[in-house]
Formats: sequence, structure tokens, C-alpha cells
Amino acid sequence: MAGVGQFLRCPPHHGADVGGDLLPAAVEEGGQLGVDARGLPAVTEFFTGLIETRCTGEFARWGCMVSNAHAGTENVDPAVRAILDRQHQRLRTALHAALLSARRQGQLAEDVDPDSAADVLALLAHGVNLRSRAGADARQLHRTVAAAIAAVARGA
Repeated sequence: MAGVGQFLRCPPHHGADVGGDLLPAAVEEGGQLGVDARGLPAVTEFFTGLIETRCTGEFARWGCMVSNAHAGTENVDPAVRAILDRQHQRLRTALHAALLSARRQGQLAEDVDPDSAADVLALLAHGVNLRSRAGADARQLHRTVAAAIAAVARGA
């Protein structure tokens, strides 16, 4: 089992040690998402970038350190669990903020609860990370994300 010190060292594609906030660079994208006022286009762009990062290039199929730790034995360590929970909450909060922007702009279906939708989309982000590690086709991941976003979007 990896200790907290080992967990805090990011693989090369994260660009730096987790350090400071103890969150990898991919979560920083979620942080930017939280201040992007475009609503659903920002959510779509976030997932497009996530899929591209996970499915192409030198580090394709590595998955995400945080998602991998959620699924691995590292999560039994209370310190690691706290980091994972904080990361998940930060991602969920960013998605929630984007969904609230979408609501203000009339992009969400009236019956959509932004809290529940943020939970679903955060879980979907982890699912993209895990499925891409297993070699999932990027086109299928894009279709899945599009279906999830369409489920919350106001009909044309």
C-alpha cells in the first residue's frame, strides 16, 4: 500500500508534485470550471479536455492519480482518504458552480437539481478517468458525456 508521501508525488503528466493544496493539476481545471460563467459549454469543454488528456498522447491510459487511488488500496489510509474527499468536493463544487451559471442562463431543464447533477457529473469525471485507463474509446466517452449533459440541458 502506498503511503501518503508516495501518493503526493504526481506522475509526469501532472506536471508537478501535488503539494500545497494536495491536489493534482486536473483538479485545477475543475477550479477554473468553477469560475467560468458559460454554463453548460464550460462543462462540455471540461469533459472534452479530460477525455483528450486521458485518451491521447504520451500519457494516454495512465488514468488519473486521484481516480486510481479511489479505486485502489491507498484509500484505506485516513490521510489519503481525506485528500480524495477534498478533491472530490472541489470537483463537485466547480461543476455545481457551472451548473448554477447554466441555470441563470436558462440552459438547464427546469426539473434539474444542480446539486444532484453536480454529483452525477463528478462521478462521470472519475468514470472517464477509470474507463480511459482501461482503454475505452474516446468517441464512446464523448457520446456518454454528451448524453449526460443532454439529460440536464433545456430542450431546444
